[in-house]
Amino acid sequence: MPWLAFLAVPAAAAGWFYVVFSELKAQRKNLDAAEACMDMYFEERRRLVPILLSTARNADPDCAGAARAVIRARNAAAVAEQGDGRAAENALETELERFLIFAEKNGRLRADPGFSDAAYRIRAVNDRIGEQRFAYNRAAEKYNAEIRKFPSSIVANVLHFEKRAVYYYQRVKTEEEL
Repeated sequence: MPWLAFLAVPAAAAGWFYVVFSELKAQRKNLDAAEACMDMYFEERRRLVPILLSTARNADPDCAGAARAVIRARNAAAVAEQGDGRAAENALETELERFLIFAEKNGRLRADPGFSDAAYRIRAVNDRIGEQRFAYNRAAEKYNAEIRKFPSSIVANVLHFEKRAVYYYQRVKTEEEL
C-alpha cells in the first residue's frame, strides 16, 4: 500500500496543475473577448466619425478647420497596430472631445438636428468604450495578479502566460497645453 502514496502525490499535482491551467485559460479567454468587444466599439466610432463630420460641414462649412484634427486622428487609429492602436484611439477620443466642445459653442452646429443625432451617437459609443475599457481593465488586473501569485505563477511561467496591459484613457495634450 505505500506505493499508492507514490501515485497519489503526482496525481494530485497533475490535478492541481490542470485546475490552475484551466482557470488561467478561462481568464485569458475573457480578456480576449473584452478586448474584441472594445475593438468592435472602436471600429464603430471610426465608422461614425465621417457621418459626424459630414453633417457638421453641411450645417456649417466654416468648421472644416476644426474637423481636420479629427480626420487625422481617425486615419491614424484606423491603420495603427495593436500597441500603437491604443494610443491612436486615445488621440481620436481626445480630438472628438475637442471637436464636440467646439460644436457646442457653434450655434449653427448646435441647432442642426442631423449633427445633434450624430454627436449623440458618437457620445453613446464613447460611453460604451469607457464601460468596456473598465471591464477589460478589471479583468486584466485580476489576471495579472493571478499569474504573479504563488503557486499559480508556476503554471503561468511554464505555459508562458504573459502579463496583459491595462488600457487607461489618457487625454492627449495639445501644443497649447504643454
